[in-house]
Amino acid sequence: NYDGTTTATITASGTVVGTVGSDDVGVSNGMATFADKNAGTGKTVTFSGFALTGEDKNNYTLQAQPTAVT
Repeated sequence: NYDGTTTATITASGTVVGTVGSDDVGVSNGMATFADKNAGTGKTVTFSGFALTGEDKNNYTLQAQPTAVT
């Protein structure tokens, strides 16, 4: 639903691929924003603030986080 803001809702969660054994590591969603508050199609959405979570997060590196999609 259009609420007149630039805030976009993230409805999926990230996954970690290539964990070793039973390491406890996951991804916390950051935030997403539309380029402007005007409703329309083909709008750019920019992502930021994703991070690794879990007891073993320091053993891993977040290689890529989404940057922008339309």
